[in-house]
Amino acid sequence: MWVAKPQLIEDQQAHTIADVVANDPAVRTALGYGTTAETYIIRGFQVYSDDVALNGMYGLTPRQMVGTGAIERVDIFKGASAFVKDAAPGGCGVGGDINLQTKVADDKPKSRVTVEGGASGEIGTRIELGRRFGDNDQYG
Repeated sequence: MWVAKPQLIEDQQAHTIADVVANDPAVRTALGYGTTAETYIIRGFQVYSDDVALNGMYGLTPRQMVGTGAIERVDIFKGASAFVKDAAPGGCGVGGDINLQTKVADDKPKSRVTVEGGASGEIGTRIELGRRFGDNDQYG
């Protein structure tokens, strides 16, 4: 299993999951046929963006591309270990599987503003707020 931790995603300034999984030498990425959908090739076998799990559940990620803004961690299960976790419903996870873990609030409050710019003159902003609530800080 290969894990991309939050610091790697942040340091790399990854925009999509393809930017993150490209760090694993056993994974290649490509665009779908005639669309902007991402396809991941793990050990020579395709995993379509439809068959990427979100917090261990399938069918919750977008069909085209998944941004990294709400993603805490990316797990790549390779080979037979992917079937220990679960097989993708589309049946394309022969070489492996990808699971995305969403961000959750830490014990310490977090406030961050990120401004991004592209070569084509695009400017974007990302605001991240994390807080715990409730009598015992059980919500966040």
